[in-house]
Amino acid sequence: MKNLKYLIKPVIYVLAGGILGFFLFKVTDFHNIKTPFTSDPVKLQDVREGQGRFTNPLLECGQNGQNVFSELVPFKMKIESLINSQQEKDGINHISVYFRDLNNGPWFGIDEQTVFAPASLLKVPLAIAYYKLAEQDPGILKKVIVFADPNDSSGVVQSVKPKENLELGKSYEVEDLIRRMLVYSDNHSYSILFKNLKPDEIKRVYKDFGFNLDSLGRTDEIATVQSYSAFLRILYNASYLNQTDSEKVLGMLSESDFKNGLPAGVPDSVVVAHKFGERGSANSSEKQFSDCGIVYYPNHPYLMCINVKGSNFENQINAIKEVSTAVYEEFSSQLGETK
Repeated sequence: MKNLKYLIKPVIYVLAGGILGFFLFKVTDFHNIKTPFTSDPVKLQDVREGQGRFTNPLLECGQNGQNVFSELVPFKMKIESLINSQQEKDGINHISVYFRDLNNGPWFGIDEQTVFAPASLLKVPLAIAYYKLAEQDPGILKKVIVFADPNDSSGVVQSVKPKENLELGKSYEVEDLIRRMLVYSDNHSYSILFKNLKPDEIKRVYKDFGFNLDSLGRTDEIATVQSYSAFLRILYNASYLNQTDSEKVLGMLSESDFKNGLPAGVPDSVVVAHKFGERGSANSSEKQFSDCGIVYYPNHPYLMCINVKGSNFENQINAIKEVSTAVYEEFSSQLGETK
């Protein structure tokens, strides 16, 4: 028995060493997986439920499997070169870009951590807040509110004016106001909806999406192109709202009457669900124009969020179009399709 005890101990050490060695091998192997923006085959693939009209719910992240689509060669440098040329033009001081392939998640950013004022982009999380509440209280979307104050439009003058306006004294259902807020970027609709929510109900959404609201009140520069893109990505994944409501929000964004910016950079046949935002200030000559959305390239949608700082809205909007065009053309080229 004594000899058996001495024999067991080395066996245990050998087994433990083998297990540890296998673990270290797997960890090392994991870290050797190439990122999706390399020429090596993708080792991981997201598992999705299946493409809806605007969503493709994410079931599992990064599962082993063969990638269905050709993988992208990095084109960040091409976009950087374009941005540098754009920033030499009058009225453009700075451009931030965030790009993400929505099939398996490869992304790149250019100054993607630079903060900016989201302005009308905040209409998307407000819509999300209402649909989140409607999961428990569906009647909230049918609630009727009277438009009674024509001066109540968040105090911001819009250079891109809504094509449809609310009628004074007319009643509107909440869901109709949400649609007007997203499709026409109507500030009156936004103000009415914002005031009819408790502060905690909208703050809950920002908190859930990882936004730090401590700076609110001191500055309106609370987002980056990367952090804001989370709203669109999670709508696409249908991982915060259910798929039906995620489809509704993205569907409204696809009906946006603003056809410049991101949509102007792709063919008319390609659907773009997007929201733009503009910010000007009487205390500063600097203006900001942003456009963030999902470009539904056939079978291979991608997300883009662009912020341009400068002094001329027209030039800023055109810069967004130029970046959008360059990304679409490179995307088409790499997939071996005609532009």
